[in-house]
Amino acid sequence: MIEGRRSTRRYDESRHVSDEIVRTVLDCARWAPSGGNGQPWEFIVVREQAVRHHNIADYYMKQMEQKREMDLAVHGTAKMTGDGFRHAPVHIVVLGDPRVKEAYPIRTKLEKAESHFITGLANAT
Repeated sequence: MIEGRRSTRRYDESRHVSDEIVRTVLDCARWAPSGGNGQPWEFIVVREQAVRHHNIADYYMKQMEQKREMDLAVHGTAKMTGDGFRHAPVHIVVLGDPRVKEAYPIRTKLEKAESHFITGLANAT
């Protein structure tokens, strides 16, 4: 069980992270709730510095740039945070199964509001 959290913005990649700590983090993630208990994710643990610095960090930075462009287009402003994660001694890559979208379609806020309104009317009579 996760009892607390903190936001780390600087990492020391020379610091050793034991297999036991990684296993604990993965167990917490593995037991996280999901729709229909489908747990549509897999995890890849990356310890190799070259892979962390280039492959994963480069991909993540591209994703951040795309998000920044979308935020800029939608909100007229955007903030891009640093790439401090690149220096974390271990990366855990989370792979999600996109098929879950088909199994559990997300209702819009309007649909939720309509549902609550109808339920409220039914209870009022």
